[in-house]
Formats: sequence, C-alpha cells, structure tokens
Amino acid sequence: MGVRLYPATKKRRSLELLCNVPFGTYDKLDALVAEYGAEEAFYNAIYEDNRFNCNKLHTFLVFGWGKFIPTEAVKGDCGSTKVMDEIRDVMRINEIWVTLANLDGEGITWS
Repeated sequence: MGVRLYPATKKRRSLELLCNVPFGTYDKLDALVAEYGAEEAFYNAIYEDNRFNCNKLHTFLVFGWGKFIPTEAVKGDCGSTKVMDEIRDVMRINEIWVTLANLDGEGITWS
C-alpha cells in the first residue's frame, strides 16, 4: 500500500481548497454517505458524471496526495510536521502545488 501524504487540517473548506473542488462539495459528499452508507451503491453514486467533485474529494480524503518521495525531515512509516520549511521541501520535491496557507497551520501527516 505504501506511505501516503495527507493534510493534517480537518476543516472542510480548507480540504475543499486543497483538493480543488467547489465549496459545498464536502456537504454533498456527506449527504451521499447518509443516503447510501458505505455500500456499493455509495461508490456507484459518486462515480456518476455529475458527481465528479464528490468522487475527487472522497479519493483525496482516503488517499491524500498519495505516495511520496521522502525528504531528510519527512521520512519513515508515519509522522507529522508543522514546520513550513519541511512541508515546502516535501511538497516541492513531490511536485504538489498547493497554497500552504490552506493547511491552516496544522501541517501534514504521513502514514
């Protein structure tokens, strides 16, 4: 499965910005979960064409930015950092281009 990189923030608006989906997508995703649960019907519903952003956000919440190339400071099977220089380095090396202010000072985690 591999070690994956995630934002540490739990703020919905920030996660929508980091995932590059419209505001309100998190609420739509919650409504789909409430309607379908974690059943196959849920996955079928988020893969429909008109729910592309819900699918994108769900994938981001599960897999984050994905597997990553570790740096001197950001390495190992799990951890976290709020140090902006360390975050900037790992993001740059892995070509993850996001506005770091959207991390809300919470930093990043990996696991």
